[in-house]
Formats: sequence, C-alpha cells, structure tokens
Amino acid sequence: MFEITIIKRTKRTARLSVKDSQNVILSVPKSYTKAHCTQIIEQNRAWIESQIQKFQQQEAHFHSLRENGRILYFGEWRQKGEFANPAKELKSALESFLYAECENLTKLMGVEFGKLKTKKAKSYFGLCTHKNDLSFSLMLCFAPRECVRYVVVHELAHITHKNHSKAFWNLVGEFCAEYKFLRATLRQNASLYKNLLKEVFA
Repeated sequence: MFEITIIKRTKRTARLSVKDSQNVILSVPKSYTKAHCTQIIEQNRAWIESQIQKFQQQEAHFHSLRENGRILYFGEWRQKGEFANPAKELKSALESFLYAECENLTKLMGVEFGKLKTKKAKSYFGLCTHKNDLSFSLMLCFAPRECVRYVVVHELAHITHKNHSKAFWNLVGEFCAEYKFLRATLRQNASLYKNLLKEVFA
C-alpha cells in the first residue's frame, strides 16, 4: 500500500511522481478539486504500481547486498572490508572529486563559486545558494562519477541562471550532453542512495 500526498501549487499543469515504494506525490494547480486528483490517480494507477514495484525490487536488492557486507562506491559494489572507515573514506573521496571537477569546470564555464560543502541531505543532490555557495549531498558518493559531474555542471550553471529556464538547460547541455540520461539515473536510484546514506553515515 502506498501513501499519496497532494500538493497544490500555482503551476498550470499536474505532475505525478513516485518517490519510493510507499510515497506518491501529486502536484496540481490550486483550482483542482478532490475529484480531479482522484481521476488523475486512477488514470495512472498502473504506472504508479509499476514504479512502486521497481522500488521494491531495488530495496530488496539493497538489503541482499547489505547482508553480504557490500557497499556502493561511485556506482560500483565493493566489499565493505576494503574500507577501514567507510563514512570517512567515502566522504573524502567525494569531496576530492567535487573539488577537482569544480576547479576544472569553473574555468570552462567562466564562473566562480563561494564555499563548497557536503551534507547528509536526502532532499537534493546539489544546491547553489544566492551567494553562489555550493552544497552537495553525500548520496553522491554512491552514484557513478559521470552522474556526480552532471550535478556539478547543474549547480555551476545556476551561478549564471538562477532558474531552470531554457537558457539554463542549454548551458547544462553544453557542458554535459548526456544530462537527461544522467538526471534520470539519479532519480531512479534516489531511494537506494537514501537507504545507503542512512546505513553508512548514521
């Protein structure tokens, strides 16, 4: 059984998303009634159930690997025994990669950022503040490096465009041609990364 959260916003279109095996989010215009929302859910029930099944399979796979003492390191499952201190070593590896990518990409993109931090964030992979400080989730240490690089490009692009306009996505695409695929990969694995975040960085 899954829980449905309905969020009413000023946007003109409805958006349905499955966050994990138990949570479904429906964002709708403020004018939508309960009947409208119910209709959207029923029309998309088969899709919702298929997405939930994928999450359930992913979670079962995660628990199986965890029981076998394995850990995900930049998209590759490794034996936990390879790390003396998994949390410290994964955090250090991620930060080194982030700094290297930021140093290279800022030169290419012609931008400058303020501070760079990593946090135990579950609600985002990357964040760029109005002061151009960058914050990245430790979940990224589990993602393939090309996905991490996409997030860096995404946040650095926000220094130029503080929105998700066409100009913003054009800039992202200029420095990360496969951004749509990489973005989808991160979303598909978000539930797994959240579970690992709790497991490794408890």
